[in-house]
Amino acid sequence: MKESFRPFEESSIWDSIATFYTERGLESWASGTVPSRISSNAWIADAYAEIIAAFMRDLEAAGSTARPLVVELGAGSGLLGWHWTRRLAEISPDDDLPVDVLLTETSAAHARAWLGEPRMARWFARPEIHLGVLRVDETPPTEVVDLDGVPVPLTDRPVVVIANYVFDSVPTDMLLLREGRVHRVHVALEGEVRERESGRPDLSGLEVRTEDRPIPTDVPITGHPLVDREIEGYRRRGATGYVPVPVKVIRFLGALSDGADPTLVLTGDLAITIEAFPDEVPLLHHAYVACRTNFDLLGRVFEARGATAVFPRAEDSDFVVGAFLRGGNVALGRCEEAARARLLGFGPPDAQNLDDLILAHEGELESWTALAWLRMAGFDPVSVEGAIPHLDRSLEAGKTVDRTMLREALLRALRNDLPSVTGTDQLATKATLVLARAGLHEAVLDGLEEVARDELLTPAQLHLRALAEVRLGRTPEAAAALTDLLARAPGYWSGWPDGDGPANPDALAAAPDVRHLDHVMLHLSVARLMGGKTR
Repeated sequence: MKESFRPFEESSIWDSIATFYTERGLESWASGTVPSRISSNAWIADAYAEIIAAFMRDLEAAGSTARPLVVELGAGSGLLGWHWTRRLAEISPDDDLPVDVLLTETSAAHARAWLGEPRMARWFARPEIHLGVLRVDETPPTEVVDLDGVPVPLTDRPVVVIANYVFDSVPTDMLLLREGRVHRVHVALEGEVRERESGRPDLSGLEVRTEDRPIPTDVPITGHPLVDREIEGYRRRGATGYVPVPVKVIRFLGALSDGADPTLVLTGDLAITIEAFPDEVPLLHHAYVACRTNFDLLGRVFEARGATAVFPRAEDSDFVVGAFLRGGNVALGRCEEAARARLLGFGPPDAQNLDDLILAHEGELESWTALAWLRMAGFDPVSVEGAIPHLDRSLEAGKTVDRTMLREALLRALRNDLPSVTGTDQLATKATLVLARAGLHEAVLDGLEEVARDELLTPAQLHLRALAEVRLGRTPEAAAALTDLLARAPGYWSGWPDGDGPANPDALAAAPDVRHLDHVMLHLSVARLMGGKTR
């Protein structure tokens, strides 16, 4: 690839971003090439759901009757959409979704791929949820036709936009403020994008060179009046450095929020949050390409239009989540209050740090500490799976464990679990094993019922179901679970004489996660319930 100098916004590097996501689709996230844990975890989904619920309460208080639309741009792996829609339904009356939902990507193939995950496919089949294609362009369409051919209007209704790790990959202008002058940044590219053995792209061979050219004082900087006014304000106040100017994003959001209907934008990105700009172009081009989003400028433009911007402001910021509210003819006081409560204190980086603490903790971790961290992190399935060994050791040692919190943490994680996306393939067995050790047999059955909605239970899980039914005194249900187990794995009990533990150490090879349960009691129950037939 060789490209001569041209304005940053017109560089073909942006085409490479679009091509990357189109060609790799879900693999971009599954391979770990594109980071997503911090932007798609249960904590951020809970925060978004609570802010949207507050938005709904403001609409209801104002007597609004139009059904709102929540559109998620660049929904990526689908995990965030899965999380926040389920959480919003959970905290809404009658476990219902009080909004229409449009989850989008830049290609129909990518959006359709979400349906390859059984649990996601079942949930996304709800009539309120639509899947479609939508790109961030200066003029958004008035409607999107979903994958089933159903038109979804984007106008004449309250709209919520969710965009995590999206605006940093939309073509953006780049300016340099230096010595009281405004310069436009041009870039040249030379080199090639290679592919690593893992299949991930290698951009280390791509050289990006920049040069800046002064903009004449009698020429509009961008042609957007509010943006140009704010850039001139930066210049007058003596700001220096490279300034990303996301004009396309600003025009897109402006078109969606142009009118009397309320608009809420929830976005998380690599961001610049104060009037302090870097000395180098804030472009990332390693395994993927992204450019920091100028939240400070977005906030100023929104506020110039009578809106409110809520996001943490700090000189040294990385992933930042912000809310931009424009009420139109509705006062959004509850929504703003919820946004401030969820986004200005404990935030996504803090939740991510707790995740890392749990997953990396090698020493003993008290159960109350682990459960408190899990609550603060939103009971994310990955975090819960990392905490299970600590919780299991506490129970095995006979330590006091808050069983109410334990039940909540493990069942919430199972409801949120998407094994094919998060890699938590063993969470269901591990979680129900811990619940069984804690004597929470009804919770064991609740957790396995959640799993069984979309997939066959494994022999180990049927073992746990049978054990729970036995301990609850439900003989017919236990017999049914054992019948299923023996039909699925005829040799499961091989080598287990009555009254003893497994005679053969390999007897539990099909279910290594249930070694520490009271196998003798269950084995005797098998003999009794199945008329002595253990094979």
